[in-house]
Amino acid sequence: MKLVLVYCALGLMSLLYVSPSLVMLVGSLKTDQRVLIEAGSMLALWPHEANLNNYADVFHRVPFFHYLFNSLLITGTIVLSGLLVNAMAGYVIARMSFVVFSDLDVHI
Repeated sequence: MKLVLVYCALGLMSLLYVSPSLVMLVGSLKTDQRVLIEAGSMLALWPHEANLNNYADVFHRVPFFHYLFNSLLITGTIVLSGLLVNAMAGYVIARMSFVVFSDLDVHI
């Protein structure tokens, strides 16, 4: 019985955690006017008509692929730089024999 109460409490907490994302997803399927009209009511939780035009409008309103390229370029540069620096640091820790590193080996 106690386990059932724990799972019910966890289910309610997960619903609270996920609900903002669900409201945003449902709102993305509505027109702008419909979102403003239904804001604050229970009608905001379910779309009457699914409208996928909002997703197509993203590509017309903003340079989406330009932003995506910039994000991939910055992320790739950071990951490759980190890989290079950490590989060199790992080589130094593995090959050099310093007193500090011998103590460090115990913790790694």
